[in-house]
Amino acid sequence: MAHICIVTVGITAGRLNSNFRIAHQLRSRGHRITFVSPIESAEKQVAGQGFEFVFLSKEGAALQQYDEHVQERAKARTPWLLERAKNIELAKILRDHILESGEIQDVVGCIRPDLLLIETELTAHIIATSRFNIPTLLLEHHCSTRKAPNVPILSSSLIPNQTPWSSLLIECSWQVTFAKRKLRYVLTRIYHRGNDWLSTLKELARRNSFDFRERVDLFQWGCVTFTDIPTLFLSAWEFDFPHAISHKERYVGSMVHLERSEPLVDDHYDEVAQMLFAKRQEGGEDKPPLVYCAIGSILADKDYFKRVIDVFAQRQDCDLIVSVGRKTPLDEFGPTPPNVYLFNVVPQLDVLRRADLMLTHGGINSINECILLGVPMIVFSTELMDGNGNAARVEYHGLGLRGNRRRESTAQIGRKIDQVLGDRRYKANVLRMQEKYLAYHRSDKAIRIIEQMLGE
Repeated sequence: MAHICIVTVGITAGRLNSNFRIAHQLRSRGHRITFVSPIESAEKQVAGQGFEFVFLSKEGAALQQYDEHVQERAKARTPWLLERAKNIELAKILRDHILESGEIQDVVGCIRPDLLLIETELTAHIIATSRFNIPTLLLEHHCSTRKAPNVPILSSSLIPNQTPWSSLLIECSWQVTFAKRKLRYVLTRIYHRGNDWLSTLKELARRNSFDFRERVDLFQWGCVTFTDIPTLFLSAWEFDFPHAISHKERYVGSMVHLERSEPLVDDHYDEVAQMLFAKRQEGGEDKPPLVYCAIGSILADKDYFKRVIDVFAQRQDCDLIVSVGRKTPLDEFGPTPPNVYLFNVVPQLDVLRRADLMLTHGGINSINECILLGVPMIVFSTELMDGNGNAARVEYHGLGLRGNRRRESTAQIGRKIDQVLGDRRYKANVLRMQEKYLAYHRSDKAIRIIEQMLGE
């Protein structure tokens, strides 16, 4: 059977879990899987799934050095001229690594996989490995990143309504984004004296005989799209806004690894979960609703969490589980109502299997998990990456509501919670979307496409 190499950013558990579902399916069909990543912390999770792992140590060291310089620069508050010199130095660290280390090429040349699966953000890795002429598929964990008629840019909160005004707004938002990007590319090239990201990529392409002008489209969401490399979108086309897709875009459904083993960080969680589960069983049709609130693994927002907790202080007929993140001490919230349960980290799939509603930050992995487990949502976007666009899609399909995490008061949050819990149409819409997601799961579409690439 084939040896398949998955090159991943590996920075979030949600991203890795999507890759693990593909990897487990491929391994069950006899294929050998090797993960490659510049993030050393990914090794423990990969090893826990029983897969081989190669750490890009030189790249990891370069990224660590870059991060340390960024932190030092933030503390120093140096004058503008010295700040520019430091920024150029930082850019050179990454440029020198990308152009001179050849680490990803050494690894791929050593393990000689039959197929490469590379996440779309790893632009330099895609260009650098092109010299081997190994069949390659790109992994895109977001919704549509390509420009299409009446589809807003993924970071936009616009919802298309098929009117001329809506179409104009959407087209203007794309053109404004592209104009800003063109200007940024020019200014950063001047500012960094040719050590900028785009100049580095073009030089890397030249060294690898990669036709950058013909094969790369800079004007899509996410900055770079490869026009001739097939992309697996690990999301459902049905969740997106309606649009036509090209033959290089393959929507294969969400890759939620529902069978994964989730580590128990807080022993108290089991006790709370069993108590709430028993309470809900005893309640039957009149069981108290259970709401789950989380904001992802990267950010924390104590003020937002406190407003959500205040909602449930006034609603003793509902229970709330809050995952505040690893970096936020629980004692910073003081005494909480008896129906509110705070944890740093919870096994999210286990909570969602019990929950009636999730207050989410809008990450695509959490949204996919909610849909697959039949849970309506209120999306309080972090306004990073694809959060606004995902929130718009949730509201467009009637899977829940969206809110403003920074501006909405306790009363406004409470009204949204009452609306979603009190209107059965949200649950019904989620269950209809769930059926479409499950159809993808049953079809194993991603595996069929991968094996077609292998000629099997």
